[in-house]
Amino acid sequence: MIRILILAIVSVISLSAQSAPPAASEAQATSAPAAEAQAVENAAQVMQAYMSQVSTLGMDGQSVYDVSLLSNSKSDIRDALLTLINVTDDEETKSNYQTGIVILAFFQPDVGATPISLEETGPGDKTWRQVVEAEMQKQ
Repeated sequence: MIRILILAIVSVISLSAQSAPPAASEAQATSAPAAEAQAVENAAQVMQAYMSQVSTLGMDGQSVYDVSLLSNSKSDIRDALLTLINVTDDEETKSNYQTGIVILAFFQPDVGATPISLEETGPGDKTWRQVVEAEMQKQ
């Protein structure tokens, strides 16, 4: 079940990464401070790099990947996606960004260069599946 979900999510996210970041309306563009506009632009760049990486890995929902494969820290990616969620009005796009946050759980420290099956034992004698699912529930 998780595998099918991840395959669908990665497909949707790949499409999101190819689309343009949310644009501010004319009213927002003229009234928003330059710092806020820059924050949205930076968030879009972080999101696009992350979505590109997720797409490149060919994630299948059956493996966990090392956090070092990410172009930015998990907290920076999460913050960028939250920023984008707050500036878009499109519910499907918001949902895609929320899914991107959930997928971060598949990136864990000390996995190594080769992805590991979710069924393998991870930290604390838990399976990687348990580790990933616990992190998903926190989000």
